[in-house]
Amino acid sequence: MITMRWPADLEAKVKQGQDESELKMLSLTFASVARACLSCRKTLQAAELPEFARQVRRLADWHPSALDAMQEQYRLNSLAGGIAVLILQHRAWLAQHPDIEKSCVDTLRELKPKEGSDLDSPMSTLDHTAESFIGEAGVGLLLECKDEWVMRIAFDGVTGFNCESTWQTMVRAYLVREQLGEQFTELTNVVVLWSGLRRAANRGSGYEAKRDLLAKYKETLFRKCAAGKLKGNLLPLARAEALGRALVERISRQTMSPEEKRMREARKEWVREHGRDRKLDREMPNVDFYVLQKGLGFLWAMVRAPLPADEPVLRHHIRELFDMEMRTALPTIRRREWAARTLSPS
Repeated sequence: MITMRWPADLEAKVKQGQDESELKMLSLTFASVARACLSCRKTLQAAELPEFARQVRRLADWHPSALDAMQEQYRLNSLAGGIAVLILQHRAWLAQHPDIEKSCVDTLRELKPKEGSDLDSPMSTLDHTAESFIGEAGVGLLLECKDEWVMRIAFDGVTGFNCESTWQTMVRAYLVREQLGEQFTELTNVVVLWSGLRRAANRGSGYEAKRDLLAKYKETLFRKCAAGKLKGNLLPLARAEALGRALVERISRQTMSPEEKRMREARKEWVREHGRDRKLDREMPNVDFYVLQKGLGFLWAMVRAPLPADEPVLRHHIRELFDMEMRTALPTIRRREWAARTLSPS
């Protein structure tokens, strides 16, 4: 049998090239594998875990200078996904391998999602991004660690640029809500206030919020969260509406052109002279409905399979969502009369 063998000086280059190609392919596909595991479409057997952890380590140690921004984003997505699988689904195995456990936790603590391009949409349905994986892993670590950095990465998942991150992180929190206790309420309150803040960020950016403006609002909300001001009872949606309305009005005043100011003053003068017309305008709350849709998306599961402690939570959210919807649909006086008649004990 005749086989080919590279000269020693070329063999090292060929081996390096093969490793680079393998790692590039791994960075492209590993995040999808991780999401399949976390979604229970794929199950890792105990015998597969050492190799899975080795691949995670390879991605963590791979820092080629030639990677462009998109390839680096793929690498971070896959690295975060692999760590999330080990922390959320194989915690006992990690505990038996303290070196791997420490490596995963240390890497997760320093891992920062790569910002995408200006063409990225917060409504993207991509479900294997680094920010969602990191947020989910943060929820898992909250069960055993109350350090601020752990709360921070869970918080960042809830308030991620991509609203799919909000969905994935809150669903993960819902699955362990009994163990989380009041921290589940805290994360839910983050969703409520974030809907108002994100609406203001959208208004300040003109359409979809810019990342730098979101970061500013996120930091303010996290300081409130870290100070323990979001603990306790579930917040009413009216709180988010008031917050969003105040911020939107302030932004409008700051960004209004002279022509718009003159038109507004003219409109006020006309109303003073002629009174309001009979047209009824629909009142739209100044909240980001997509954030609420994703952040409270666990309600459908809670309705179908509630725990005994879920009843007051369901009552609160269903009533709040119902009231917010009615505030947009009926004139103020008729709405109050209708609500009093509908909700009376008789």
